[in-house]
Amino acid sequence: MGLIKPSKFNKAGAYFIELLIVVVGVSIAFQLSVWNDAHKSRETENHLLQNFIAENRLNRVDIDSTLANVLYNMEANPHLIELLKDPQPNMDSIRLNMSLLYSLVWPDITSTHLNSYLIFESGTSPLKEEMLALKSYYVSVGELTNIYVEQKQVKYFDYLSDAVDMTDGLRVYKKEKLFNVQFRNNLLVIYYYELSLINTLEKIIASQQKVEDLIEIQLHK
Repeated sequence: MGLIKPSKFNKAGAYFIELLIVVVGVSIAFQLSVWNDAHKSRETENHLLQNFIAENRLNRVDIDSTLANVLYNMEANPHLIELLKDPQPNMDSIRLNMSLLYSLVWPDITSTHLNSYLIFESGTSPLKEEMLALKSYYVSVGELTNIYVEQKQVKYFDYLSDAVDMTDGLRVYKKEKLFNVQFRNNLLVIYYYELSLINTLEKIIASQQKVEDLIEIQLHK
C-alpha cells in the first residue's frame, strides 16, 4: 500500500494555523505590554497626586495663617485713618492700631509637586485645568505680596522712621508727620493691597479644595 502524500490544502491549513498562533501570541504580548505600561503610568500618577496632596495641605496651613494675619492687620487700618482725622485724638488708641499694622506677613508657597504633575499629565482634564488655575493664583499672590510688602515698607515703616520710635512703645516724636494727610493716603494704599491680597488668598483656598476634591475622584476610579 502506498504512502498518502499531503495535499496542498493540508499544507496551507497548517501554515495558516501556525500564522494564526504567531499573530495571537504577538497580540497577547502587545496587550500585556500596553496593560503593564498603563498600570505603571497609573501608579506613577497616583504617587504624584499623593505627593501633591501633602504639599497642598502644607500650603493651605500657611495660606490660612497669612490670611488670618492680613485680616487682623487690615481691621486696624480704617480705624487708624478715622482716629487721625480727630482734632482731639486719643494717642493710646492710635498707638494700639499702629501696633496692629506693624507686622509684615506673606505666604511661603511651594509648588514642586504641582509642577511635577502638570509635566506628567500631557492630556487635558478638569483636574489639570484646575491645577493650572491654582498655579496661576500662586503666581499672582507672589507678585501681589512683593508689591504689598514694598508699599508697606515705603509708606508705613520708611515714612514713620523719623517720626515714631518702633522699638520704644511707638513713641511719637513728630505728630505733624503722623497727622499729615499724606500718611492717611499711605494707609489707604496699604489697605487697597491688603484687600487685593485677601481676595487672591481666598481664591487659592477655594481652588486648593476643588483640586483635592477632583483628586479624590481620580484616585477612586
